[in-house]
Amino acid sequence: MFLSTAMGINSVSLPYVLFVNKVPDSLIGLSTASDVVAGVFIIYFLHKLSRKIGLFESIAIFGVIGAITILILPFYQNYFLWFLLTITLGMSLISIMNLRRSWMNMIVRSKIRSMAAAVWSTAICIGFTIGPIIVKFLGAGNYQVFVISSIFILISFLVLLPIRKTEPEMSHTPKLKLIAFIKRNPKIMLARFITDFQCGTIVFFTVIYGIKSNISAENSGLLISIFSAIGILDFLLGFIINYRTYYRLIFWGFAVFLVTMVAMPIAISNYYSAIVIYLILGWVTSLIAICCWYGANLRRRKNQMVFINSAFMAVGLLGTFLGSLLTGIAMQLFGKEGFVIVIAAASLIYLWYIRKDIPSYLKIKSQN
Repeated sequence: MFLSTAMGINSVSLPYVLFVNKVPDSLIGLSTASDVVAGVFIIYFLHKLSRKIGLFESIAIFGVIGAITILILPFYQNYFLWFLLTITLGMSLISIMNLRRSWMNMIVRSKIRSMAAAVWSTAICIGFTIGPIIVKFLGAGNYQVFVISSIFILISFLVLLPIRKTEPEMSHTPKLKLIAFIKRNPKIMLARFITDFQCGTIVFFTVIYGIKSNISAENSGLLISIFSAIGILDFLLGFIINYRTYYRLIFWGFAVFLVTMVAMPIAISNYYSAIVIYLILGWVTSLIAICCWYGANLRRRKNQMVFINSAFMAVGLLGTFLGSLLTGIAMQLFGKEGFVIVIAAASLIYLWYIRKDIPSYLKIKSQN
């Protein structure tokens, strides 16, 4: 929760720094995407690192690096330096997130994994909700928010000290290939890719979209809080997801996502309507994400968990990267509505991919 609170603060404060320094939308997208790319590369080395020095030590190293980096970022000098610093920050935070989740997966029994995923998601959502609220009270440009973010990053690994004895042994991982894993789980991995594509766009560009819709940076940040807040109820999803329902729930999630984004251009003109839209988007995002996580980890051995979660996160990060990049370009070309166009198009792509399965999800018998 502490790490996600820091990330929630960063989701408002970092784009704001670029905005006030008059950085073009396309370069804001590239900057957001750069830290994601770093995360994709680093996760493939996490298993070797954690086997060599331990899970806790690995988390601590990345925690210190991330905490120092976030204190430097507000002092914007030039775009190239910012680019390098965001890569460092992204690498650190994504590594911490992945290692902590792998730790949890290895100590949780398989029978309660869907519930554990829901509780994990709830904690992340609480953090992402609190972060923008902190920014709302202190101000997006206030250096104190960066100090608080740094402190939360440090706390995120210090809280693990009392449970270091539960750290699982990092056994040898069987050789598994990312492409082969994706081919065996195409619908799950595509859903993960598109969900993070959309989620990354919402988290990183809501502030810019809100400002261009005459909403202050702080109130736009609160929309991100609202988007995340509904995920506090994620633990309830753990009771309804099972191996017979998760594909159907993913379908309905993307269908609702598409309809909601169609309503976005009208809803954003009224702040209270925008709140409702972001509540819906937050809930369906959580629903899809937990279903994907459950499906990817279903019937997996413990010694596969680090690889599976690394592969799962890599696909999601690639989605976030592409979403950030394309949204920045789309908003540069089409104005603020590029935000809506990119997210709606992503839902359409998934629904088109599973078009042959839709009759069964709707419980309608095909004429063929």
